Amino acid sequence: MKISKKALAELYDAAERIERLVDSLTEEESIPCPIQMAKSSRYGGDGLSIPFPDGRRCLYYNYLDYMVSGFDKQYLVDCVLIPCKREDLKPGDTAFRTSLTVEDEDFNELFYYCKIKNNNRYACIDDGSTADLDIDYEYWYKVVQK
Repeated sequence: MKISKKALAELYDAAERIERLVDSLTEEESIPCPIQMAKSSRYGGDGLSIPFPDGRRCLYYNYLDYMVSGFDKQYLVDCVLIPCKREDLKPGDTAFRTSLTVEDEDFNELFYYCKIKNNNRYACIDDGSTADLDIDYEYWYKVVQK
């Protein structure tokens, strides 16, 4: 089956329109993340790390588990939160979890940011140290770099 140049151009235009529509939907649903994440390409997962309140360490995912390491503040990046379901998150993703609706949540509480370990567990920063949890929450948001 041979496709004419005109039909191919129409398919290309339609694909571009669909891509723009998907991008606009994602932007409309996204919420500005009030906490900057640390960016690093050497770690596994999504490459984002959650900074500790001390500003010297970060929580990151290293292929099979979470780890804590030092980081340089020059690598802090702005992010957005995109609503999702827990099952949409994969190991290494950075997420925000809450039981509050978006209208009631302020997204500033560091404890609710986490690194996904597997389908059941995630790691977060709890009072200056790390916690490995499996507690389910009603609302989940994927953290992505802006």
